[in-house]
Amino acid sequence: MDREARAPGRFRGCSVAELYNTERPHDGLKGCVPLDRYTPSPRSFCEAVETFDYPQGAIVRKVQKEGRVALCGYILRLSKAFGGKAVAFIPTGKDGVFQAFSDIRK
Repeated sequence: MDREARAPGRFRGCSVAELYNTERPHDGLKGCVPLDRYTPSPRSFCEAVETFDYPQGAIVRKVQKEGRVALCGYILRLSKAFGGKAVAFIPTGKDGVFQAFSDIRK
């Protein structure tokens, strides 16, 4: 057996992903392979992300990877999904009450 055939993730000389997507029929696809159903997206993909301008008066904070952010002397817990992202806090009419929002584009 040659080295390529013995490599992990290889089967009959092709990768597992290639076998799964091009050769192996799927019951959920009525016997078709995923490649038969694939169509490229009509939307274009842009590598550069547009900058997002938060409204004037917003207090923007970067969320730590654990989901924590400091605001007005308090540590707030947000979701870990916001880790590394900027979150804006906008004061409301009530003392100490803020609206929070984020522009996450990933």
